[in-house]
Amino acid sequence: MKAMVILPLVYLALLATVQAVSSEAPTSPVSNEVAHQTVSGSQRNKNQASEKAVQKQVRQLMKMKCRPVRQKVAVREVLSPENDLLDKTFLPHVIVVRRCLDLCSYCGSDLGREVDRCQPTKTKKKRFSLYYYDANGQKRYGHFRTEEHRRCGCLSPAAHTADSGAGSSSTK
Repeated sequence: MKAMVILPLVYLALLATVQAVSSEAPTSPVSNEVAHQTVSGSQRNKNQASEKAVQKQVRQLMKMKCRPVRQKVAVREVLSPENDLLDKTFLPHVIVVRRCLDLCSYCGSDLGREVDRCQPTKTKKKRFSLYYYDANGQKRYGHFRTEEHRRCGCLSPAAHTADSGAGSSSTK
C-alpha cells in the first residue's frame, strides 16, 4: 500500500519540477542571451538586405548618366512671340527634341549623393517643318528652328545659365 501512495507523490513532484523549469526558462540568463543573439542575427539579415537594396539603387542611378534624351515639346512653347505661325492652326502640335534633362540624368557620386546638374555642353539649332491650311484651303508649310542639345555634361548649377530655346521662323 505504501508503494501505491509514493508513486502518485513522485509523479506530482516531477510534474511540479517540470512546470517550474518551463516557467523559469524565458527569464534565465542563458535563455536571454540566446534570444538576444536571435534578434541580433535577424537585425543583421535586415541590415544586409537593406544595404543590398541601397547598392542596387545607386547602380541604377549611375546607369542613368548625363546624356541627351528625347523630349516631347509643344511647338507653341518654342515659337518666338513674333512668329507668324502662332496665328495659324498648324500640325503637328508637338515635336521631339533631344534635351539634357536633369530629371532623367544623374550627376553624382557613387554613394548616391547628387553633386552637379546635367546641362548642355553642345547645342545646335534644329529646323522643324509644320503644315497648315491657308484661307483658300491650300496646304502650306512653315518652318522654325529651336535648340537641340547634342552633348551634356555634369556641371555645377552656377556654371551654366539655361536659354529658352525659342527659334526664328519662315513660312512658304
